This record gives sequence, structure tokens and C-alpha cells, in this order.
Amino acid sequence: MKSRYSKKYFGDSPGISVVSLVANHVPINARLIGCNEHESHFAFDLVYNNTSQIKIDMLTGDNHTVNQINYVALDAIDIEFVPSIKNIREASAFLYCTRDLDIYKGLISPKGKVDLALN
Repeated sequence: MKSRYSKKYFGDSPGISVVSLVANHVPINARLIGCNEHESHFAFDLVYNNTSQIKIDMLTGDNHTVNQINYVALDAIDIEFVPSIKNIREASAFLYCTRDLDIYKGLISPKGKVDLALN
């Protein structure tokens, strides 16, 4: 039922993909998804439904795990979301801070300051 056609992965054939949660080199949760589904939609589910005795404190992944909801959803269950960003220069164009911009020196600096009065 989940098998879909994907020229990117399988040419003209259908197939499925496996998303897995690995902690300390031990696979503790996995899920089969169709190739048309985005991996980021399953990050919270994999961590929240962890039935092993291995406690998860932090989740990282490639660019496929990044979406705006994962930051909030994982923070709600006290899991730190630390994605591995492939192109840091490109990602820094969307970086904002809560302190003054003057204190940030270096290669990567925030684009702007968040207005905390809007909360």
C-alpha cells in the first residue's frame, strides 16, 4: 500500500523507504514510508513512540528532518532538535536572535532580531 513510483530512487519501479531512529549505534525504532512522503513528518513520531529503555535527549538528522514544526513539537517533549545543516551559509540567511546584533561576530551572524514584545 505504501509503495510508490519514484524516478529519483527507483527509476520506473515502485518502492518504499525506511526511516529509523538510531541511538548510540543501536536502531531503536523504524517506520516504513512511501517515497512520496517527507521524512521530517515522522521525526516526532519516531522519538515519541520510543518503547526502548534508551532515553533520547537530542535528535539530529540531515536536511530531510528539518521543518518548522519539529522544533516546536520536539521541544514540547524536552527533546533538543539539532539538525545537521548541509549549507550553513544558505541557512544563516534565515537566522534570527533575541539579543543585540552587535554582539555576534564571526563568519555566521543573525539576519535580524526577534521582537520579543510581540509575544
